[in-house]
Amino acid sequence: MPPKRQYSDAERKQRAADATRRMKAKKGRPALKAARKRYAATPEGKAVARNSNLVRLYGITSVQYEVIWEAQGRVCAICRRPPKYLDGRRWPVDHDHRTGAVRGVLCVYCNRARLGRGREDPEIMRNVLDYLEHGAERVALTLKTASDWGQS
Repeated sequence: MPPKRQYSDAERKQRAADATRRMKAKKGRPALKAARKRYAATPEGKAVARNSNLVRLYGITSVQYEVIWEAQGRVCAICRRPPKYLDGRRWPVDHDHRTGAVRGVLCVYCNRARLGRGREDPEIMRNVLDYLEHGAERVALTLKTASDWGQS
């Protein structure tokens, strides 16, 4: 067994101070976690989280999301139906998984099953094809126009 290292008085004091600092930091973590949780539950905290998620996942801000949503007439980009209920939630952002380009805002049904189930409606299937071919271009044009007018 190797001999124990001998510390000088200054090193011993520094190590004790470091240990105390670490212990105090650990005690403060639950309080910090609780404060973050309280903030996340506020409307401001939810808005900040929503915006950071949109930027992280899709490269758009919440203002740009609203511009796209308004440009679509506040309806699904494929089935063109208005929301029946949202319960304070927002509709999903659809994007091309290869390029990352945002194509639009869809209802949950169209977002999950837009190609597999056209509700047996040829008009909806035409909308799906048009959307997949031109959705990203429309969003880019909408955001460019909005930025030209100072909206985003």
